[in-house]
Amino acid sequence: MNVSETKLIWFDSVDKRMLALYSAKMNFTFDYRVPEDGEWGKSMGNGNWTGMVGAIQHGTADMTTIVAPNPGRNQIFDHLRAYRMESFAVVSLRPELLAQYNMILRPFNVDVWLLIGLFILIWGAAFWCIQKINSYISEHHSVSLSTSLLYSFSILIENLPDSTPTGTPAQMLVGWWLMAGIVITTAYSSSLVSHLTVQVRNKPVDTWDDILEQENWKWGIFDELLTGVTYNYFRNSRNPKIMRIYKYVEPRPIPDGLQRILQGRYSFLIQTSLITMILASYYTDDSGRTPYYIGKRGQFITSDFGWGVRKGLPFREKILEMMNRLEASGITGQWMQSIRKERVVQNRRQATPEQRVWQQEEILKKIQAYEDENKKVLGVRHMLGIFFIFFSGCGIALLAFLGERLVHRCKPTHDDGQH
Repeated sequence: MNVSETKLIWFDSVDKRMLALYSAKMNFTFDYRVPEDGEWGKSMGNGNWTGMVGAIQHGTADMTTIVAPNPGRNQIFDHLRAYRMESFAVVSLRPELLAQYNMILRPFNVDVWLLIGLFILIWGAAFWCIQKINSYISEHHSVSLSTSLLYSFSILIENLPDSTPTGTPAQMLVGWWLMAGIVITTAYSSSLVSHLTVQVRNKPVDTWDDILEQENWKWGIFDELLTGVTYNYFRNSRNPKIMRIYKYVEPRPIPDGLQRILQGRYSFLIQTSLITMILASYYTDDSGRTPYYIGKRGQFITSDFGWGVRKGLPFREKILEMMNRLEASGITGQWMQSIRKERVVQNRRQATPEQRVWQQEEILKKIQAYEDENKKVLGVRHMLGIFFIFFSGCGIALLAFLGERLVHRCKPTHDDGQH
């Protein structure tokens, strides 16, 4: 291979192990370097390419590692798949607890509550009609519609009235409604206990679609990734969502992006494996706690990653065969896991005081606040909903009372002695 003055110190990595294995098996030597312009490789529009792709195009390198294929690049080199697909993760703050004031309403969703209210009205109206018909037949006293509705609600909350209805149809209707009430109240009680025991948090931001669904949300991307295949992916995409992500994205270095996340309502786009290692190295305390959340469903922007070799390279077929054997046997994946673990341990051991971000006050406060949320016991904030309903009911009753008094006062009176 060609020798360059821009040599680098190559730490232990999957690519280094692969290249050492291939050179030993095929008896060749090599030199390695970074591209002079520091880029992965993008088209300049005149047929020439920058970065690693340009080095192969102009004959200053025979192969390159960690490169993604695309139609333009494939005209310059042959792509050899070496790794599994790499996704872009969405990094945000860990989800916060949902608002506590509506805790008593959370066991059922809105549709269920509306359905229960509708059934109370329907059952109360049906019970009133049956009692009305029964009063015409047997000359028994009938109940009012408001009393029927209250009777329906009292059965649902297992607060049965002292009197029982007369007539078989009404008694059967009460029996079936009582059975439904037992099921509904049991389901509500068990669901409420589970919500109070394990409190629900806001929906995490896992995907790019989740970012766009947030209100007053901003996002950034690791600035070094806006070159090469990532740049081409955003520039050539006609997907409205991806175009919107690219339009408002803020290129930032990794420390700036992670610092901006701490201010809230912000996400940072970066490769999953890279950010996992960085957070474990510098942003996670000794107990494994971190204020950051890595989305569970990354965005794939390319089919695979691998090596690019110049066309006609003598060892091409042999290297590809060995790559496939390493991948199929699981050795490549095992190397990746072991190297990342070793790198995290090494990074934490060699980290300077400035790099030990997990010891900074802002990070510690975020971690402690998250832990305190999990330790809080049942308090007033959980019961605000019932107090709100109580006082709302009192207000409605007061308005009804004032309305009755107003109607009574405005009602004309007649003197018994006048005709």
